[in-house]
Amino acid sequence: MFILFLRLTILFLISIIFSGCATGRYSHFPYTSLPLSNLAIEDEIKNLKIAVVLFDIEDTKISGGHYKGMMQKIQHWDINIPEGQKDSFLLGLSETVSHSIADEFLRQGLNVIVTDGKDINRLKGLDIIVTGKVSQIELNAYANDYWEAVIILKDITLYRTRDEAMMWIGDIERYCKLPDSPEKLDGAMFKAVSKFLKTSIEEKSYEDYFQKRKDITPAEIAARLSAIDIIKKINSDSFITSK
Repeated sequence: MFILFLRLTILFLISIIFSGCATGRYSHFPYTSLPLSNLAIEDEIKNLKIAVVLFDIEDTKISGGHYKGMMQKIQHWDINIPEGQKDSFLLGLSETVSHSIADEFLRQGLNVIVTDGKDINRLKGLDIIVTGKVSQIELNAYANDYWEAVIILKDITLYRTRDEAMMWIGDIERYCKLPDSPEKLDGAMFKAVSKFLKTSIEEKSYEDYFQKRKDITPAEIAARLSAIDIIKKINSDSFITSK
């Protein structure tokens, strides 16, 4: 009897370990600190005219789910969301990431115009053009405890118009973890956040930005962290355009 109990206990512990490996691969990561810091940007960089073309979301792959119980059994959100809400969810989440990247350039105090890239005239007379694609978004919620997001950006290009140089081409992956995840991942929430960010870009108002927000998502913050990584690349000697 004791041997049977011991075997069951070992099997139970093994199942927890494997379950944790499969579903909690980021569980040991610390929470992301908010508000995000403001970068120390060279004056010469601040004076550059930069175009941020909203990152392409046409082929964005979105995954994730809601985890419950001690075993953190996954309930994929794409199963639980009604068909009528799926498009809203997918579009709202990917738009949130795309708008957040552009918005962070503005929040950091750079001289930026945000464009969809269709109006070529808006790109004339600029110093740097930033483009890229939102390749993947993973969004997980853990039993109202915390939620997290991983975003992967591909084909990011920093183009300097003065000498028609591709100053940097590459990919960026960023992670964010926030407390108090929602019970349900509702597509309407992401559409609302996306709309707010679009308005923020148009109005360029950032006083107490994070303190006033009650709807910040980990996908937004991961996107802003990736934008900060891009800005750091611009804020370097290779981008100084002194003549």
